[in-house]
Amino acid sequence: MLRYGRFLFFLGSFLCVLNAEAATLEFKADYYTRDLGKNITRAKGNAWVKRDSKEIYADELEIDFSRELVTARGHVHIRDANVDIWCDFANYNMRGENAVLENATLTIGQVVMTGDTVNRIDRARYEITEGTYTNCNTEGRRDPDVGGCTYDWKVFGSWLSVTIGEYVHIQDALIYANGFPVMYFPYFIFSIKTERQSGVLMPLLTFKATLGTGINIPFFWAINEWQDLTVEPTVHTARGLHLGLKYRYNHSNGFEGRANVYLLQRRYTQNRDDPAPDDTSRSRAFGLFGEGAVDLRNSVPLGGRAFSRQVIRYVSNPFYMFDYSEDIDNFDGQPSLRSQLFFTWPGDRTLVTAELQHRQSLIIPEDSGVDRGEVSKLPSLGFSLSSTPFLNQYFSYEFDANLTNFYRGGPAFDAVPAALVKGAKVHSDPDPNFGTGDYLRVGRRLKLEPRLVANIPMPDGVQFQPLLRAGTLLYHFDLPASQLIHREYATIELPASLYFSKTYETSIPGAEKINHVVQPRFIYANNFFQGGNVEADHPFFYSDTTAELSNPRFDQVDLMPQFEYMRFELINRFRRKTDSGVYRFFLLQISEQYNVNRSALDPQLASKFGPIEILSELEIWRFRGQMQARYQLQTTQTASGAFIRENEWSASLSYLDPGGDYLTLISRFSFRADSALTQQTGILHWYKTLPIIFDLEGMVEYSFKQGLLVRYAAGLHFGKRKSQCWQLTVHLGQNEFRQPFARLDFKLGINPTMAFTP
Repeated sequence: MLRYGRFLFFLGSFLCVLNAEAATLEFKADYYTRDLGKNITRAKGNAWVKRDSKEIYADELEIDFSRELVTARGHVHIRDANVDIWCDFANYNMRGENAVLENATLTIGQVVMTGDTVNRIDRARYEITEGTYTNCNTEGRRDPDVGGCTYDWKVFGSWLSVTIGEYVHIQDALIYANGFPVMYFPYFIFSIKTERQSGVLMPLLTFKATLGTGINIPFFWAINEWQDLTVEPTVHTARGLHLGLKYRYNHSNGFEGRANVYLLQRRYTQNRDDPAPDDTSRSRAFGLFGEGAVDLRNSVPLGGRAFSRQVIRYVSNPFYMFDYSEDIDNFDGQPSLRSQLFFTWPGDRTLVTAELQHRQSLIIPEDSGVDRGEVSKLPSLGFSLSSTPFLNQYFSYEFDANLTNFYRGGPAFDAVPAALVKGAKVHSDPDPNFGTGDYLRVGRRLKLEPRLVANIPMPDGVQFQPLLRAGTLLYHFDLPASQLIHREYATIELPASLYFSKTYETSIPGAEKINHVVQPRFIYANNFFQGGNVEADHPFFYSDTTAELSNPRFDQVDLMPQFEYMRFELINRFRRKTDSGVYRFFLLQISEQYNVNRSALDPQLASKFGPIEILSELEIWRFRGQMQARYQLQTTQTASGAFIRENEWSASLSYLDPGGDYLTLISRFSFRADSALTQQTGILHWYKTLPIIFDLEGMVEYSFKQGLLVRYAAGLHFGKRKSQCWQLTVHLGQNEFRQPFARLDFKLGINPTMAFTP
């Protein structure tokens, strides 16, 4: 009985051990044997063992269940949380963090390490013999061959001590760039901290003819995980100190922005002929800064689909952009800076917008004859109702409304006239250079426009959707006296088109089905009603003047010429169908317009026959091309008395390689009766990814009319890869003012996935 009890005791103990093992380690294999005395299992063929998040795959496994040690041989693959390891041999602690690996490749996030022998001391510390290190896993690969990839850079050493998030110490370090050995150090140490670190960045050198040589020593401050600040002090030999403060944040999805502030030691004069001398009549702020600029851009979600966007761009002196145009990107392409606060509330069928906008004038040469005044929209409110069907969907209606208050204050350059004489171009204007009524209008404008669309049932291949557009424009002007003006209009458009389509079966890879569409289209339009109390000689409305405006008069979109025309269009396009969708790869559209009623107010309506317009687009393989042309059938008289046919065309051809290389050729030609508007230029722009430490970029713009190079530039880009957060660029060339420049830029990117966790 005693022996039987002992047997039950030992059997229970053995079962408890097995249960404990099962709860701790799981394994499977094609074949295995177990040594119960030593508690060791040997497995062969598709062997696998797991403990929590640790998994080991191998040809052979030896598992010591007592110590939870695993010895793996042959095609070993280890997964341990965010670590992937491939090796020939591994002695791995399943309960701890230490391990010994032979002929191993490790990936830890973006870190890739290889070594003949890798001794893992703990999860963060490694000692490697005859190995490599890189944290530039640009492709994000996780496979046994990832260690042999050609990275932007990697370091080989006879011995490496790696502490993830801290430093790498290397003996006999050989540094590779894009697969080429470029530098050797007997001993090398560098930081591999995964968090963004504050510190001094690489010094930069710049050169510009008007500024001289600039020396910049930037400092980067990683405030926390979602915001940072870069301080960029630059001393120019010819113009003194230029201080840049660049703040960025990415608090959460959709709530992000930046704020750049620039301060100059110099003080601009108000002399339009030569603003370069320092204006000693004005004191400097804090005894150091004379001018400044602000570039702020921000995006804030308001809940649902509503959002707000803010752009504040301001310079203390209009001459600022002449020398420091790199500080503020003038994306408007106009001689002004636009600041705005924009709100939008989209609904299922409605859209409500609100905007505050200010345009600040920049420097314009006096001989251009353009307006230089500043103007603001305070505010601009909009409401739109999208197409809404009714009457069994045979009809639909749309509606737009917009209210804008235009304000122009201050005597900036060309001030608002103090008095206006109705019916004449004579007014009191303090600027003697602009005496032809060149000012911008101020006042209030309200536009209400309902539209009615008829959805007439037609046979297949025929489309006909008449459109009735009606509306009213209300203006309230303060000059020459408080006055309310109203204008009404009604326009009908009758578009009719035929639709022919045919699909062809081909054997072309990626274009097994090609669809050809031909669509002749005819449009009749007539502005059959105009009313209101607008008098033709009102000083705030369009008049026949030669003054060119940097910002058009605000009611030029409301010219409302009495038009009636017939327009003919032929649309021809090819589409290819693939498994992922339908793509258009060729378009050719030709149009011509016959004007029953002509109007000198609109160039499109000035002649009996409008210009022949051609638009063509082509995309084949990696090539993309586009061509636009306008050819006027009727002749126009030049200043010398000759008659010419005005025409213009532009064409572009691009080659885009999946690796990032591209080549773009752009040409623009226009021939006008006014020779000042004639343009003949060509632009060549290319980018080449080189298999060395930098990429090459170049651009040339040539004027065939003047017979000279307008501008050109060459750039070397170091570290321009998707996964890298830094980029060093060297630019040399000549800008649009025909001034030589040299610039060295270092950019440190912010992680777009950063988000603050409360």
